[in-house]
Amino acid sequence: MDANEFVTYFRVIRKRLWLILLLMVVTIGIIVAMVATEPPVYRATVRLQVVASDPLFSPTGTKTSAEELIAARNEFASALSSAQVAWKTIGELELGIDALELLNHISVVKEDVFVTVNVEAAMPETAFRIAEAHVNNALAYYRNERARPARAFRDFLAAQLKEESQLLSKANSELLDFRVKNSSLRPDNEALAYQTLIRELQSERDHAEIEAVKSEAVAKDFVAKAQDAALKADQAQARQATATAGYYTALAQKYAGQVLDHEAVAIAARAAMARYDQLIAQKKAELLDYIRLGDHYNSLDTAVRREESNYAFLLSKENEARLRESQAKSVGFIDILEPARYPDKQAASKLPRLVLIGGIVSLLTGVILAFLLEFFESLGQPSPAGAREF
Repeated sequence: MDANEFVTYFRVIRKRLWLILLLMVVTIGIIVAMVATEPPVYRATVRLQVVASDPLFSPTGTKTSAEELIAARNEFASALSSAQVAWKTIGELELGIDALELLNHISVVKEDVFVTVNVEAAMPETAFRIAEAHVNNALAYYRNERARPARAFRDFLAAQLKEESQLLSKANSELLDFRVKNSSLRPDNEALAYQTLIRELQSERDHAEIEAVKSEAVAKDFVAKAQDAALKADQAQARQATATAGYYTALAQKYAGQVLDHEAVAIAARAAMARYDQLIAQKKAELLDYIRLGDHYNSLDTAVRREESNYAFLLSKENEARLRESQAKSVGFIDILEPARYPDKQAASKLPRLVLIGGIVSLLTGVILAFLLEFFESLGQPSPAGAREF
């Protein structure tokens, strides 16, 4: 810009300076009049902080990241500006205004992990009550929304638990019916008991067999001795040795009695062996039945254990979801750092700032209007009605 252009611009502004100043004075006067006629304004402020959640309830077991904190801050700020929350506040306080009007008196400032809520009203009590109620309602709304996924998951798990409980009850009922029908708590244990019994019976049978063989051998030996004593008795009788013959005859009878005794023991042992064989065969058959029952029992017991494991797993997850929902509803990410305080004086006036802004805008508008009027005159065209008056 050369000196001639600068002088030209200066002349235009000096020529229309009265217009510029008039426009500025009128603008500032209107602003002052509007601010002066407004009712007094009281401001209540609540400051909140976004805090990290406990890693115990984090799906990954890690602390909350900075991105999650900022996302939580933005979600809560949205809750503060929600018409649903505003209507709830209006209903609680019986304000008699609509949600949009209430939200116009509420400003939300977001800074890092902090949220500042400012509420302006004509009465200090109204500002205080609105700030307190609206923040609490927004917290409840936000926490309820945060708890929604956990609540939906918990409802799903509750339905699964109910179904799993029915399956577990059915499996237990089938196992109980099996035990009652077969009079056995655990066929496997019964089979082991029968196996032990069969071994004991087999051992007793072997002892009986040994006793029979031993008694038969002894009886056979006494038979030989009896025959020898009888032969000697006959020889002594042939020699007319009466005393000797009587001795051998008595000895032969004694041996014969021993034979009868041992043969009786052998017969009893053989009878015991036969009975043992019957018992062993019977117990083996019963053992086979218990082995077959064991397969059925194991399948029923496995089904019960599987259902118990599933039920315990679902129950633990349901408890975890319940804790997540409870945490989201009670604490969540947002914590009140500075609660609302009863405003004891009016909020700072906006007049200086509005006057400064209005003065700058009116000044620039006046300058632009001055150059427009000069431009119209330079073209030799009729200026607007306002310009001719000036």
